[in-house]
Amino acid sequence: MKKQDEPGGRRTENSQNNRQKVAQHRVEVLKKAKEIVMKKYHMTESEAHRYIQKTAMDSRKGIVEVSEMIIVLYGDAS
Repeated sequence: MKKQDEPGGRRTENSQNNRQKVAQHRVEVLKKAKEIVMKKYHMTESEAHRYIQKTAMDSRKGIVEVSEMIIVLYGDAS
């Protein structure tokens, strides 16, 4: 068995790092999308979160995918 395949080996660490990066990306994307929705539609943070959730459910898409679409479509809604 290679060292990478051992528990606690490099492969496990890389997998954990990748999961952390993905989770952090999800949080950042959702936060940015909420900021845009809050500015554009004059909503509170919880209202913006619910808006994104509902849009994701209604369109049968993931919350991150909807958040990314909001960022692409509206960018910095100043």
